[in-house]
Amino acid sequence: MLKKNFLYSFFTQFPISFLNIVSGIILTRLLGVEGKGVYATIQANIQLFSLLLGFGLTTGIIYFTSSNKIQLNKLMGIAISILLLSSSLLGILIILPSPYNFFSYLFPKGYHAPFYYIYFILFFGISYFNSIISAVFQGKQNFKVINSVLLVNSSLSVLLFSMILIYDYFIPEIITLKHLLSISLITVSINAIIWIFLYIKSIKIIPSFKLSIVHEIKPIYLFIGITYIANLLNFLNYRIDIWFLNYYHTAVEVGYYSLATNIVENFWILTTPIITVLLPYLSNKDKNMTNVIAYISRVNISVLLCLAIFTFFTIEYILPFVYGKQFLPSISPLILLLPGIILGGSTKLFATYFVSNNQVHYNLKATIIGLVLTIILDFILIPQYGTAGAAIATSIAYTSVFLFVTIIYFTQNKTNPIAYFIIQSRDITKLFSLFSNRS
Repeated sequence: MLKKNFLYSFFTQFPISFLNIVSGIILTRLLGVEGKGVYATIQANIQLFSLLLGFGLTTGIIYFTSSNKIQLNKLMGIAISILLLSSSLLGILIILPSPYNFFSYLFPKGYHAPFYYIYFILFFGISYFNSIISAVFQGKQNFKVINSVLLVNSSLSVLLFSMILIYDYFIPEIITLKHLLSISLITVSINAIIWIFLYIKSIKIIPSFKLSIVHEIKPIYLFIGITYIANLLNFLNYRIDIWFLNYYHTAVEVGYYSLATNIVENFWILTTPIITVLLPYLSNKDKNMTNVIAYISRVNISVLLCLAIFTFFTIEYILPFVYGKQFLPSISPLILLLPGIILGGSTKLFATYFVSNNQVHYNLKATIIGLVLTIILDFILIPQYGTAGAAIATSIAYTSVFLFVTIIYFTQNKTNPIAYFIIQSRDITKLFSLFSNRS
């Protein structure tokens, strides 16, 4: 079953990721450098509040659905309650006057109109709902449904943004940021309709709001409490440099840097399906997955290293051709991000192991180390060196997180680190066998 689900996710994730890359290219060309920076800042703000007000519940849904420790109707009751509470709280935060309104500090200047606030609330609520339903299917190990929905969503994004690009080609300078945000809202809304249909068809469980603090709510938040803090800090570790760049420099600098991070984070295409499939299996304590993790780690870091080397030698030719010459300044921070991206892709695999073993406090400690380093280095490097300083700070932070997580893992399991990072000839043979027998 593990092999089957991994292969299905692997072969489905690649077209999904390809479509997402195409969609990103089209969007970047439509936005331009400054528009890319503004768009990246707004999306980072949405993700920040989604984490703050989502309370990390999706991780708990995956774990408790997979382990059957809490009834699904109770889980859904808690999830819907949190969704309604969070959306209401977000609405209150938006209408607060300055200086108490967080949005007046986080949004770029000139983008405080009601349209952006309405978009913010709607996108938050709908996307959070989608993540809840997706977590249920992930906990049920129904990866076929998850990947199918992702494929439809990615295809729809490419279709809609392509139509906008064609329109912009024949009637230029008409498309604005508001139009592009509206397209993203339409996409996530259609995604929600699909999830509702699939939930009614396959799950057929009505949420129950008769909840026990002792038997349902307390166990969930004892489990996800640390995970919630870790995910929030981890996000800040990934994105806080955007706010530093926006504060010390301009949206143009944010545009250059956000494109660089978008490109290199695509390297994690391999890691995503691995974690998606592996987490439910690791939640079963009866299975010893150490050898599986070692094998996946060797293949994973080898692929990441090959991608980084290829990018290093070809990016100066590929980037201007794909995104336009106006984004040439993105090359320098992109190259500086490569070491951190390689190690960051490996960190995700070991972090998954700690989550599945209810040892998320290790992930939290690692993330705190990385975030503290990021903030200190951002203060030192970004004012003077801009995007290059942000990239250096990020790579150092990712490296520190990797070192902490792997040291803990190897200490616990008493295994040889070399077995996790040096690919062997039999790994390649096994990989070819895995792909050739996928049917």
